[in-house]
Amino acid sequence: MRYVLKFLILSSIVASLILYSCSESTDPHSDDNEHARGIGIRITSSGQSVVEYEGDGTLTGALTVAEGDLSVPYMFMLIDEDGEAYTPEEDHHELRFEVADTTVTTVWQHEGEEGGFEFHLQGKNQGETTVVFSVYHEDHPDFVSRDIPAQVTAANAN
Repeated sequence: MRYVLKFLILSSIVASLILYSCSESTDPHSDDNEHARGIGIRITSSGQSVVEYEGDGTLTGALTVAEGDLSVPYMFMLIDEDGEAYTPEEDHHELRFEVADTTVTTVWQHEGEEGGFEFHLQGKNQGETTVVFSVYHEDHPDFVSRDIPAQVTAANAN
């Protein structure tokens, strides 16, 4: 009887350890395998950084588009504590945005790709505004960016 009791206790401990270790996240960018973490952002176009900041550091760059045009595709990424840029998993996250002055520009995404991390600006009227990007998980933001400058330049003469 003693051996059975010891066996049951030992089995329970081993099972608990296995279950606990399986629930631990292996994703370095997630604190519970679903929440995105970042200390800054990097927005790229054709693999080149266009806008970037880390922590309280200086924001460099601006998003640009010509009046009446659709911008080049931009890719939004978070920067982790090690300075590495990554795109959150689209299965668990979506990109949302708020443009301060939508008479200057709006954010546009391809049909069926709404909430993804690639976007364009639609130039409406020459001027400047800002865009705030948020990485959402379900009904709450995991990350909210600083105000990101967006510029609409004069229309291209063809």
